[in-house]
Amino acid sequence: MKNIKRMVSLFLSGIILFSLVSCSLKDKVKEISGFSDASKIFQIALENKNVELLNEVIKEYPDYDINKCEQGSSLAKALFNNGGRATDYENITFSRAMLDAGADPNVKSTNGDYLLITTCDNDFYWATELLVEYGADLEVKNDLGYSPLYLVMANFYGDSEENRIKTAKFFVDKGAAVTTDLFNIDENKDEDLRYHHIGASPVVSNYLMNILHEKGEETNMPKAMEYAISGDLDKTIEYIEKGEALTDKEKELVFDYASYFGMPDEFETICRLTEMQIDNVNMERIIQCGNLDMIQYLIEKCGFKLQSEKVSPSQENYLKLAVLFGYSDIFDYLCNHNAYNPGASVLLESALYNGNLDLFKKVYEYEAQSTDITELNEIYNLDGYYLNGKLDFIDYLMSEKNHTFECYSFKNIDFETARYLYEKGRPLNITDLDYAICHNDIEYIQLVLDKGADINQKCYSFDYSNYVSNYKEQVSQYDNFTSKHIYYENITEKNKELPTAFSYLLNKCNSECIKFMIENGAEITDDILIYASEASKAVNQILFDNNANTNIDFSNVKGVMRKDYSLEKYYRSIGRSDLLDLL
Repeated sequence: MKNIKRMVSLFLSGIILFSLVSCSLKDKVKEISGFSDASKIFQIALENKNVELLNEVIKEYPDYDINKCEQGSSLAKALFNNGGRATDYENITFSRAMLDAGADPNVKSTNGDYLLITTCDNDFYWATELLVEYGADLEVKNDLGYSPLYLVMANFYGDSEENRIKTAKFFVDKGAAVTTDLFNIDENKDEDLRYHHIGASPVVSNYLMNILHEKGEETNMPKAMEYAISGDLDKTIEYIEKGEALTDKEKELVFDYASYFGMPDEFETICRLTEMQIDNVNMERIIQCGNLDMIQYLIEKCGFKLQSEKVSPSQENYLKLAVLFGYSDIFDYLCNHNAYNPGASVLLESALYNGNLDLFKKVYEYEAQSTDITELNEIYNLDGYYLNGKLDFIDYLMSEKNHTFECYSFKNIDFETARYLYEKGRPLNITDLDYAICHNDIEYIQLVLDKGADINQKCYSFDYSNYVSNYKEQVSQYDNFTSKHIYYENITEKNKELPTAFSYLLNKCNSECIKFMIENGAEITDDILIYASEASKAVNQILFDNNANTNIDFSNVKGVMRKDYSLEKYYRSIGRSDLLDLL
């Protein structure tokens, strides 16, 4: 009897233990499964820059780490996803939403550097500004020990020289430390590497050196060179005449900075003292530094040629740099001395970036002398971030120069600027509704609809090469289809394979905008839930509430191609378990 009782006791204990282990395993599996789903859903939100879906992930999975994704740093991907541009409206908007949700601005990007280091390396001013706004550490260092401010001064590889001084001043204003370490020479390095950081951006180097001198601080470099960088050429000459020893590389840098910031007589003295040849000057840098006296001296007294038979990349930049930095007098002088014209698209965008309307008008009139005025309406694409809010520029171009902006994309254009463009007479572009939807703004969508867009028009802003081969059939009246043919009235609806803008852009849109569009006649097509599978749950709920078709033919659905398939299986296969309770 005792043995029987013992057997029963052991049996019951085993059942209890098995139940406990089983429950624990189920909870663990559920936890792992939940985070697996969260990862997939977050990845979808990240790919599509869908803020509403991002917020749903954060609410449903409060412990999920939004700082990580399949490619490393999610914030880095949010900023740089579209062709490496950290200026696109969607990238900035989604990144801001991530930062609002607690994403770490001091995260490291996929290359191992802090994200702020990466934005400085690539001259992405808006991304840099955003990260600092949310608490990015201005004193972080890359793997070589360099700070963001150092990189702004020392990076040779960025392509936006005009952003450097803007970023440097922004950092200083936000409290970045300006110390002698920015300039101090490492004697253990080869001479070329020792002075690498001083030659990259003379405008920034001059700005930072003068801050040090205002604080009464000095670097460990030769004083003649230090004062040349600050622009005090009298002190430079004084130290050289006193016999301060300079290496050939140091003489070269003194010569360079004398040409950037000195007067002609000071420059001649330094040429004599350093035994440097005048034909070694860097005209690009002299223009960046705004030294008109030196430009005149080099051209009129020294015979410097602004344009040779074979135009070099440097010569292509002379006028561009004068415009970017807002030097109207230098622009006039260079034009009068036959500087190479890089083209209207380059100079007009540079003038728009600078923001000086008088200079912009001057550039426009200059280009109109050599370019058919009608062509100016087509040949340049002014970046939306530069155009936003510059209503006086728009008024000048549309009222005085009959510029229509009809080929101009609303991709990065804010609502007020779009409304002003319409008020001034800009015709409807076929992509306007697409980008209004992507802006997630009911007012914006209504604005485009009021202009005459069809709420059920096809989507024209995505990559057709991955979707349909006979795109040109839509515009078959043109032998050579170009962007200038994308006028709303010229597009036919021959290709019925194209999705509507409403359907295709569900994955970027919030539920309020979707509800608004349905109330205003947006068609809920039979396959809309396939497009909505990457949209927020709130968007899907609205579609289900409006009797969206759930009996979908999956035989033509990419990745499935099976007729005997269900929406439930499809949701599970793509990691959208959050949508199952809508069925």
